[in-house]
Amino acid sequence: MGYRSDGKIVFYALKQKDHAAIKLWVDENFPKDDFAYEERRSDGRTLMVFSFSGWKWYESYPEIQAANEAMEAFCVLFDSDDVKVQGAMEFIRLGEEAGDIVEHRSNHDEYILIVNRSIDFS
Repeated sequence: MGYRSDGKIVFYALKQKDHAAIKLWVDENFPKDDFAYEERRSDGRTLMVFSFSGWKWYESYPEIQAANEAMEAFCVLFDSDDVKVQGAMEFIRLGEEAGDIVEHRSNHDEYILIVNRSIDFS
């Protein structure tokens, strides 16, 4: 079966007026054709959210390389004080082991994604 991971990636504009530009870039450059959903925030901004579950997140896999390259390119283009359209990206991946948590965040992220662990009855 192999080692599996779950996670989320969010992309968002820092100002709602820039959402269309961010969405266009993500739609054209992120290696998945569709997001699980878009979520409207209470401040009026919209998040583009991609969730994954049970993925084999190995750096050698072409799909994972493409996702990593897209997240890096997004940060280069939109995560600077010098650009007209500012955006942020957040990525959290949870592996099968309790301590296997990977987070990547752009400089302007707002900690929209958090890791929340709980204990429940089976």
